[in-house]
Amino acid sequence: MTTRFSPPRSRIALVIGGTVCFIVLASILQAPSRNLQTSRIAKIPGGTSFARVGVRMSRPSLRRHFGINPSLNLPPNLEKEVLRLKMAPDNTLRHQQLLFYAKEAQPLNPLYCKPENKVPGCLSTVWVVAQKTDDGKVIFQGDSDALLTKGLVTFLIRGLSGYTPEQIAAVKPEFIKEAGITQSLTPGRNNGFLNMLNTMKKKAVEA
Repeated sequence: MTTRFSPPRSRIALVIGGTVCFIVLASILQAPSRNLQTSRIAKIPGGTSFARVGVRMSRPSLRRHFGINPSLNLPPNLEKEVLRLKMAPDNTLRHQQLLFYAKEAQPLNPLYCKPENKVPGCLSTVWVVAQKTDDGKVIFQGDSDALLTKGLVTFLIRGLSGYTPEQIAAVKPEFIKEAGITQSLTPGRNNGFLNMLNTMKKKAVEA
């Protein structure tokens, strides 16, 4: 007689529930309008597609529901990126998302890869460049010689580009814990990530 192993139903429900939350959030974050509404196929790195979902939720409701602290002073784009990582079911998916950012990132012009654009205190080599537009907004570019570090700097570029130096300077570094990044990185890479943020704040003011 063959005995079949059946995983506990509670464990199955937990895994499914976490994945569904991540899928729903991914769809919400892709919506362009302030009153976020979507009905599309959500995807995560690796090309996995999920069923269509329809969600309607304002940004303040997202913040209340998922626990983003407004005192962190996150610009809207950075808040979306933090939510995207925060709602990943586990550190493996967070890691994959960062690698996905790295693969999607535009390479930095080699002319900018010089000592004054290098981020100090990183395990890998990281460059960051800031330019100010005519309306006073800062646009960042960056690159790294390591894939994961490139994903981290791209995460910050996506979240901080398009805002004023004052908005960028006001961002509290504690958002790193909100995003779950500290749990998925080594202490050395966590310190490097903070150095990237501080460098970008400094370059925003100097741009």
